[in-house]
Amino acid sequence: MDRYGDFTGLGVGIIILMMVLYLGTLALALWVGYVIQRTAVKNGMLRAMQESGMTFAPRPGPQYPGSGRPGAQPPYPGQPPVPPATPPQAPPGPSSND
Repeated sequence: MDRYGDFTGLGVGIIILMMVLYLGTLALALWVGYVIQRTAVKNGMLRAMQESGMTFAPRPGPQYPGSGRPGAQPPYPGQPPVPPATPPQAPPGPSSND
């Protein structure tokens, strides 16, 4: 005799539904935390740039003023790669004529 009748799969269905709700709630909480932190970092950067006098928009002229090294700028599409600068060489030492 079947004691459960029409409710045979109800327990498994409820368990699956609760797992989906739990994982959805966990994913939503992680996403909200990520959005809050991303906004805080962006606002902090904008405030720091505002207090230091920097602007967020690109300025005309050289991309990175003050860096005279050719390898300091990142490559842009269509720009040929910049060969690395040779490191400074030490002066030759005194010759030993023993």
